[in-house]
Amino acid sequence: MMHHILAAEYSYHQIIIHRGSIANFESPFKGVFLNNTEDLLEFANPYHKEFLDSIAALKETDLSNIKFDRSELFAKGIHWLY
Repeated sequence: MMHHILAAEYSYHQIIIHRGSIANFESPFKGVFLNNTEDLLEFANPYHKEFLDSIAALKETDLSNIKFDRSELFAKGIHWLY
């Protein structure tokens, strides 16, 4: 479950950075399955920190204007991003 949450956080961070769709998305979480929560959190920490820094830097107008569009991925048959 933690893997799913951290991978989803990364994918939505990419959508925020690119201000919309992420058609050519490659997740660093794809194929990474660690045996314990501590190792997973250590792996995810740099991505999580970048996510938090990006969110802190957003303006209120950014939050209103970013469209979370995953339609290009669904059209390619990609339903999960990790």
